[in-house]
Amino acid sequence: MPDSGINPGPGVILMMRKISLRVICQVFLLSISAYTLAQSPDQQEAEARLAQSRDLVEAISSEFGRNSPRLIEPMAQLANSLTILNRFTEAHRTLEQAMQIARLEDGLYTEDQIPLIRQKIDNFSEGRDWSSAREQMDYLFWFYDSQKVTVDSRLIDDLISLSDQHLRGAAEDLESWQGYHLLQAKQLNWAIISTANTVYGKDHPRRVPLLYRQLQHLYLLKQAVEGRGRPAAELRRIVQGSGRLRESGEVVNSYFFVGLSLLDQIRNVYLSLPVPDIEGQAMAELYAADWHLLFDHPLRATDLYSTVYSALMRAGLAEQQVASYFSEPRIIPLQHFYPSVELAAAGAGSAEAESLSASAGKNLATLVFTEWSSGFSSVPRKQRALAEDSAGVFALLSFQLRGENEYSRWIKGKITQAISSAFDGAVVQGLGGNELGQQELLEKLGRIHFRPKLSGGMLQQSSAMLKYYPASNP
Repeated sequence: MPDSGINPGPGVILMMRKISLRVICQVFLLSISAYTLAQSPDQQEAEARLAQSRDLVEAISSEFGRNSPRLIEPMAQLANSLTILNRFTEAHRTLEQAMQIARLEDGLYTEDQIPLIRQKIDNFSEGRDWSSAREQMDYLFWFYDSQKVTVDSRLIDDLISLSDQHLRGAAEDLESWQGYHLLQAKQLNWAIISTANTVYGKDHPRRVPLLYRQLQHLYLLKQAVEGRGRPAAELRRIVQGSGRLRESGEVVNSYFFVGLSLLDQIRNVYLSLPVPDIEGQAMAELYAADWHLLFDHPLRATDLYSTVYSALMRAGLAEQQVASYFSEPRIIPLQHFYPSVELAAAGAGSAEAESLSASAGKNLATLVFTEWSSGFSSVPRKQRALAEDSAGVFALLSFQLRGENEYSRWIKGKITQAISSAFDGAVVQGLGGNELGQQELLEKLGRIHFRPKLSGGMLQQSSAMLKYYPASNP
């Protein structure tokens, strides 16, 4: 290329270098963001991206200095690459350096530092350093509680994220800390609801999934209290740090009534709409019937199921649509609150039902259940993609569900009503093939709750198959 004879001055060169660096940063950060969405990054590619992250941080450091605020985001991305490659200690050091820069730039406590704190929690959790994770989680909770933060939908998302971290801790941390995580998640869920009341208003439909989130957590707390281990003692403690405990039945009963109150709030949301949503109200009653069943109140549940069936018909739904939705049993509690039969049927089709060759041609309902934690085997985890399920270890179980409360069974020190749990269970395909494993599977099956099949609002006996995935965590 011929020389133009024009030599740019030092100022132009500096400007071009800054523009070039900014473009490189933008392109690289976009590529890193896309990369973090990958579920199983190739090791070689991950190493290459880590090298790119290091080069970018070094380039910015050379250009603007080691304490430049321009380093905060690239360092966060570098730490993310390190976490993906299980280099947790180095990731922590990188995040600490980014935090120090942020404090030098903005002050000791600022809202902009929250993403870095959350990333530190993620890094510790991935590295199973729950002691350090708890320290950061407590600090973040203190930050939200004592510092000035913007009250908006982003705060709700942040509180949900911290609550989810505590739920993960309840499944993965030491048993001695499970009660702590469960109580913290409960407190955060109330904070989420309170914040939503301020942001959305008490009658806004966006509150519904947040109310239902706490309802699901109450069921988890119920399982913990009835487990009678160390977490149960923590949940029954009258005053934290004291040795005085409430009776387990009293605690469980309190969860039951608080759950009914949450369902009343959900129902009132649909009642308060400019045009009242009759179907949404009826669906809230359906979940209330499930709630009674989960707490071993079968007679009240039976009456409510009949009432709901009629209410849905009065809401203008076709009889065939209602009958089709209730033609198979469901695992309860459901993973989400659905304000309509159409949405509930679609959600069940994607999350629970699966065509299994073992049940083909036998007219059996086929359900999928994944343990949330081995310590809470009756609590379902949000379903994974079927492609992921197909590669996992699972057992295949057949069972019956009664259509009426003919008798009760004694399971793990408590009476379980027959209409909400399986009987005549059999292991079609076991995990390990030994008798002990089969017996444990049948005990786990007996602790799962089901909403029975309905016909015309009346409970019916049914047969079903269950694809059972054990928890991957200890």
